[in-house]
Amino acid sequence: MKRFWISWWTDEYENAIDRASFDFWISGQRGFDDDETQFSICAVIDAESESKAWRKAQKYFAVMETRFCTEHELTWTPGNDRFKFEGELRTGTK
Repeated sequence: MKRFWISWWTDEYENAIDRASFDFWISGQRGFDDDETQFSICAVIDAESESKAWRKAQKYFAVMETRFCTEHELTWTPGNDRFKFEGELRTGTK
């Protein structure tokens, strides 16, 4: 098992708030001429590979434009004031 810090753009995140098996954060947004707003999402996901981490995210976010994926140690957390979480970090393994 590996830990991945991944990020993507999406135009919809509300349906995933209560359903996703991992914690995620809205880290920014961008707008387009047609008034469509997209949100930058970051998440910590544990998976066997990068492709499996992306598949876990795609279960809850149908529309995704990938930004980045960085592999970390299994004990890694985003651990700063910008990406806060309460209790145990949910990483998609339960």
